[in-house]
Amino acid sequence: MPWSWRKRSKPAEAYSGIAPFYDYLMRHVNYPRWFEYLADMLNRHLLHQRRVLELACGTGKMLEKFADAGWEVFGLDRSPAMLAIARQRLQGSQPAAHLWVGDMRRFAVKWPMDAVICLYDSLNYCLTPEEVEQVFDHAHAALASGGVFIFDVVTQRNCKRHFRDFYEHDQYENYEYIRQSHFDFKNEQQINEFMIKVYDGGVQRYYERHVQRIYRLHQIEVSLQKFSWEMLGIFDNFSRRPGTEKSDRVHFVMRKP
Repeated sequence: MPWSWRKRSKPAEAYSGIAPFYDYLMRHVNYPRWFEYLADMLNRHLLHQRRVLELACGTGKMLEKFADAGWEVFGLDRSPAMLAIARQRLQGSQPAAHLWVGDMRRFAVKWPMDAVICLYDSLNYCLTPEEVEQVFDHAHAALASGGVFIFDVVTQRNCKRHFRDFYEHDQYENYEYIRQSHFDFKNEQQINEFMIKVYDGGVQRYYERHVQRIYRLHQIEVSLQKFSWEMLGIFDNFSRRPGTEKSDRVHFVMRKP
């Protein structure tokens, strides 16, 4: 990381500085395929498909897929900057999208949801098992009886193989950024740092630091057992194969009895 950038940079809340180019940053993600995978899971296990809530919905790309498929979509995210982009993306969707700034560890909904989703290792931003359990508790409360909760986590294998010592330097429109990542073995944390330059008449510099806790799968299962979930499956990546520590990403599919 070029520390000359950091010394002159203003600390920024996570996802505030990168929000304008987040979709470019995530251009490698196959959202249509991911939606098809989720839709298949929900078709298998849901009688009613009316309302879906996405926790940490970001810029709303997945919610857009659900809205296009006829769902009434709800989304919350801690980042106002990310949510502003989601509002633009979902403007005009029918029925109207319901989006709000909120914390997935502490939220409530007015109407019971048929499905709750939490994707792209957003759950890994919960740094303690207690925080993970808060998400599970509130997701459980938000669902109607028979509703389905789908979330994914990234594995330590993935972090060690692909993001142990990752570096990227790129530019998008009037944004230049450096992303540097490393895996903290001692604390089981994935650290992602961003140095951002914004060229807008002058140069503005921002620094963001993102920290994720990379749990073992059995730790997630222990937390789930504290609630009355029906386990529908733990799956490897975008498949029906069992998810293990050798997977890169694991989807948990749960149903509220």
